Amino acid sequence: SREKACHLLGEVVLCTQTCTISTTLGDACDLLIASGNTGTLVMDQGEVVGVITENDILAALMDGIDRDIPLDLWLRGGKARLPGCMVNALTLTPAMSLQKAADRMAGQAEMDSGYACHHLLVSNGSKPHLVSDLDVARSFITNLPKRSRDSAMSLQVKQAMKARENVATCRLSDKLIDAYRIMFESRQNCVLVVEGLGDVDGENVLNPEDQGSHIHGVITVTDALRTFSECQSGDNTTVKGFLNGLTAAEHFTAPGRSIFDTWSLLEAAERMSELGIHHLVVLRERRADEKEIVGVLSALDIVCALSSASWIPGTDGG
Repeated sequence: SREKACHLLGEVVLCTQTCTISTTLGDACDLLIASGNTGTLVMDQGEVVGVITENDILAALMDGIDRDIPLDLWLRGGKARLPGCMVNALTLTPAMSLQKAADRMAGQAEMDSGYACHHLLVSNGSKPHLVSDLDVARSFITNLPKRSRDSAMSLQVKQAMKARENVATCRLSDKLIDAYRIMFESRQNCVLVVEGLGDVDGENVLNPEDQGSHIHGVITVTDALRTFSECQSGDNTTVKGFLNGLTAAEHFTAPGRSIFDTWSLLEAAERMSELGIHHLVVLRERRADEKEIVGVLSALDIVCALSSASWIPGTDGG
């Protein structure tokens, strides 16, 4: 059965970070930045009343919401990704398998309802936890039995990635807020930064001699956290200025977050885990020493690829 083929949610190290309904959205944002987590549980008298995620911060930035708004108001305002009304629907028990978690996330992503698809709650009625798409992807693949793991190794990045023509892009000359808006409206958590050569430092340019791969950087929803935390609108700086102002520790360059389309999803999940990021730029070898960018792979893409278990021996594939 599926339950025997995959490890259980209760065996995964999950996020227990919490805040309260009186916490401000800005303080919750700062908490996400400091911890490196992509979401935090919101508690009221010992009960989970919602979750604040990176996408909540992006939505607040788009609406010009003040960082001092209490989480209680945000969760009841109609823009929250995982408000109280969705807590039960997105809660699984520790005894459920990672396969079930992948199925639930993939189902949410397919519905495209505007509610959370990158996070699930895990609770057996006592202390709740939060699991992200990267938690599921990494744990699902690395904890498979050997026979299933061999099958998983055969599933390649190119089978799960978003093709480049379907990936959101912005230009170096765009205002930062416009890059965030492109990301928000496309419902993608990253945008590729494109434009002519020589506009940013060479280390931030992927394959500067290759006319097919002028990617000068990647703007992600994590960058929106920093903008919101600093009470910036993103309207007074360009994407180029933003990228040039970041240190290597604050932002992975395009080459630093690249993989090849022939890598297995296991290798991709491991790279994401090592770097602590949820998006990788996908390359393809064209000729000796020449590569082209063919897409982007996210942790959610990996989860969706794993959601159908027909390729895993010993599962029913339903």
